[in-house]
Amino acid sequence: MSASTDPGTRVASLTNGANFAWVAALLAEQRSSILARWLEAAAAQPFHVTNTARAVADDIPRLFDALIVHLQSYGDPEDRAGSEAPLRDAAIRDAAHAHALARLEQALAPQEIVTEFRLLRQEIGRAIRLHLPDAAPSNDVGGAVLVVHDALDGAIFLALTIITQRETEREALASVRLALEAERERFVAGLAHDLNNPLARIKGTVQLLQRRIARGALGLSDVSGALDGVNSAVGDMTAQLSEFVDGMRLREGASLALHRTHVELTALVREVAALHQDGTDQHQIRVEAPDSSPIVGAWDRARLTRVLDNLFRNAIKYSPRGGPITASVRRESRAGRMLGTVAIADTGIGVPVADLPFVFDPFRRGANVARGIPGSGIGLFAVRQIVEQHGGAVEVQSQEGHGSTFAISLPLGEADAAPL
Repeated sequence: MSASTDPGTRVASLTNGANFAWVAALLAEQRSSILARWLEAAAAQPFHVTNTARAVADDIPRLFDALIVHLQSYGDPEDRAGSEAPLRDAAIRDAAHAHALARLEQALAPQEIVTEFRLLRQEIGRAIRLHLPDAAPSNDVGGAVLVVHDALDGAIFLALTIITQRETEREALASVRLALEAERERFVAGLAHDLNNPLARIKGTVQLLQRRIARGALGLSDVSGALDGVNSAVGDMTAQLSEFVDGMRLREGASLALHRTHVELTALVREVAALHQDGTDQHQIRVEAPDSSPIVGAWDRARLTRVLDNLFRNAIKYSPRGGPITASVRRESRAGRMLGTVAIADTGIGVPVADLPFVFDPFRRGANVARGIPGSGIGLFAVRQIVEQHGGAVEVQSQEGHGSTFAISLPLGEADAAPL
């Protein structure tokens, strides 16, 4: 960039050795008049006519005073500020920045803010033409006008930069807001779908009892079986709502109050697997436990049950064509720690590679299921948080179209627990 166009050198190249004391003194003398004329001109603009309360000076007086000080610095060998572009003067820059921000907060449009700076340049030029003494050196006057123009052109550029940044921020915030609203809608839809299943079971049971009562064919065994079914459905709803509450707490950074007892892992996996097998004819759930000795840890049984329930439920949900689901329970030693591990593998639709890093994030669902298979998007987030608060870890391996394996590992015998 040449010296004639570089804003950092243009003023210095044309005003070297100049003394702008004449102009600075004039502007100081005419300060009240110039600012009053500027305010009058600004208030007459269409964008202020309908709202005269906005037509206030804000930081324009501060900008004007900073210009005077900057002009005074030229010709002073002890003050090098005059050799810099005006907008590099901190006082000028800060005042221009503050005025632009204030006007943005008052909802002025970009062109309206630019107009205010141009009006100030106009009134300063008018004062110089009308009041500068004839004895003032013409070169100094021209240089001073150039400095003023550079300062206010820089202020305009700064204002436009701020406006651009604000617009970018607004667009980003709007995008985030839309994404959050979409997440909320997906979550509510998924939660409603998940709760609808046990509600439908309860409704079906009640309708069956009503029909049998109407026929006079209701026995005690029928009532007992129906109540068991209702109780099971209510338990499912309670678990899902508890998962939702835990998920919200965890997302806000709160920790869970774990009620630890001694839990035998293999038995718990078999128990949860059996419950899910009762609910599906398309899937064959098998539990593999090669270690015949008990795998016991100090864990929160209710929350660990919820973790396993979530993983089995997902394995079934995301294997819509059915197929085998295998749960492998093992005792392992890793880095000197004894762990109880559970790996639940299915042959379902899998997770796209691009979505794998985010599979445990709240409200994130794979691109291949976001529209076709309902879900809240909070289950795996809760799984990870519950496991990690037990001092464990959760991992996933998946190939789209071929299935997924979710594995949890939990420390054995590393925390106090209430007796069984």
